[in-house]
Amino acid sequence: MHSLRLLLTGLLLGLVMPAAAADRVFADGFERYWKVSQPDVEIAAADDTVWNSLKARCDSDLDSVISDIYAGFDWRQAAQDYGLCYAAGSLRGDANVPLYSKKAVAMLKTLARSYPVIASNQNHQFLAFGDGTRKAFTLPITPLAGATVHVYTNAATVTPFVYSGPTQTGVTQEYDSAALYPVLRISTTMAGATSNAAPEFIKEVDWHVSMRDEVNGSSEFNVLHWLGSHHPAGTYYVAATSTADDIEIAASDFTVNGTTLTFTAAPAANQAVFVQYIGSDYTQTSNLMGAVESVKPDGPGYNMRAMNVGLAYGYDTVRQSPDLRNRCARSSTRCSTASSTGIRRRGTKARISARTRSATTISADI
Repeated sequence: MHSLRLLLTGLLLGLVMPAAAADRVFADGFERYWKVSQPDVEIAAADDTVWNSLKARCDSDLDSVISDIYAGFDWRQAAQDYGLCYAAGSLRGDANVPLYSKKAVAMLKTLARSYPVIASNQNHQFLAFGDGTRKAFTLPITPLAGATVHVYTNAATVTPFVYSGPTQTGVTQEYDSAALYPVLRISTTMAGATSNAAPEFIKEVDWHVSMRDEVNGSSEFNVLHWLGSHHPAGTYYVAATSTADDIEIAASDFTVNGTTLTFTAAPAANQAVFVQYIGSDYTQTSNLMGAVESVKPDGPGYNMRAMNVGLAYGYDTVRQSPDLRNRCARSSTRCSTASSTGIRRRGTKARISARTRSATTISADI
């Protein structure tokens, strides 16, 4: 009877879904029907061949930082795989279910926070600026036991601008699919732009950088938006990386103890320090440039094809996960809004705005 029900489900979906609409991106993965997970969970739970292949993928990458090769599709696949491993594994009584749960939620964080580019620094998270004296820095998350912490530097470049309104184009070198130039800090002084003191202007509170926007009728890249009344009155300085490639620091030149990173020699002044690793709850470091930029329609690289769908499908698989529910318990209204807004609202700019706000909510909540 169970097999018959699955067969009927497949036939029904085949009738209502045009052949051209079938998602072929995951031909080598496991996503059989549509953007809801229950049919896939039931198949993976019942079919040993499907389960063994799925489990092998989940186990092989469990302790690894997941990189992306195009528009977020690898992150989407990982979120779906680990969500299915959690849901189907729960039905099968698999011993690794608690780990799959954590990894699935971790990949939802990546989808919500990271901007996908085919660049070596896509998972590098900014840590601090060097000053030629300081050797010890605090890592953003506790590393997973046995995980390797990779450390990188890149010379910071500081560019002056004069405030003339809420929009400023060209704040960094032009974005492309293989290069990411993150804005690291904004200050009203040159020295403040590469300081480690409390920021004068806070990202996503006072300012936001759009990877691509329409400005005065033309498409512009790397557009700075001042979000409210707290903005410079005159000249301000934007710190960013000077090249697309961060330089990796040899493992012999630093140590990691808990969340403390200590260099044998202090990074030089104006050197931006980045890290890449996987945390104790399987969260991986992030460029923190995603959220709205990854899910909005017609974004560079059309990333919403992966990011939006991966978030929806992945969330559907882990709705009962204690790792998700414990996080949502701290802000249940916001989490539930984030999960449903994109389904209920479509079409107008106002509705798109509601949907992109919920992407930012997911990024903050999980």
